Amino acid sequence: MNVILGALCLGVLWTAALLVAGSALQDLRTLLGVRARLRPLGLDRPGVGLFECTVLDGAGPGGAFAIHEVVQIGRALDGDFASIAFRDVSYTSRVHGGLVGVKDTRLAIDPDAGPSEVWPSRRARSDAEGEGGRTFDEAYAAARSVSGHMRTVTATAWAGERVFVSGEVVRRSDAFVVCAPPGASLLVAMEDPRAIVSRQCVIVVTFVLGELLVCSACTALALTPPAFGPASTAGGALCLALFLGVTPVGVWVRDRCLPPSRAPLHGIRRAGGHSGARAGITRRRRCS
Repeated sequence: MNVILGALCLGVLWTAALLVAGSALQDLRTLLGVRARLRPLGLDRPGVGLFECTVLDGAGPGGAFAIHEVVQIGRALDGDFASIAFRDVSYTSRVHGGLVGVKDTRLAIDPDAGPSEVWPSRRARSDAEGEGGRTFDEAYAAARSVSGHMRTVTATAWAGERVFVSGEVVRRSDAFVVCAPPGASLLVAMEDPRAIVSRQCVIVVTFVLGELLVCSACTALALTPPAFGPASTAGGALCLALFLGVTPVGVWVRDRCLPPSRAPLHGIRRAGGHSGARAGITRRRRCS
């Protein structure tokens, strides 16, 4: 009976491991499809591809070329120091279009010809965090309410910045225009998207190979004779730990492979330099 139960447990372990690996391979397939659309594009003829350029003029508010926004809700955290934990609510990409320059060539970006997507850089997202003019005290008071504290983290590409644009270059009259390719989005990235996708592919391949290798090693150890001896028992314990941990790790890998336009931001804001306000808030919280 114990042998049968052990075999069933190994079957459940391998089923879970293969399902998680299969999900990761689906993500890899998607990434490879994105990578295929990011081939370098020469501007001597129309086509679909990627090119690096300088924003010459933005058609958006204040001259913005592209904007990425993350709407977050903040909740007050209990603890010795006042802090606010933020959770992402929605992600919005807007390519306003304008003019870009590639060496001596000027291209018009047409955001109305199909869907668009903005990939902010990690630096742009970290520099964009703000409270819309609210002090920490005001934000913390709102975070303690039922509705929470709402904020929008905005990363913007302005004129003069280097960006990467992936789309379809078409000729209209005597000029070249960049628009969304068929079945895909016009992409504006604030850092090299090929490097981003390559890193994500490495993460997925490493995870799948590592998961299957560890699962095989744990299984081999669990099947070491004698059955339920010291080595076999240790292998069974490792199999249980792998079963409990493989799904959370798989979710972490999936989040790491999301495009930057939908990558989780979250974050925690602490009182920082507001030491006097922090002490007062902490005392009020403890007394409530």
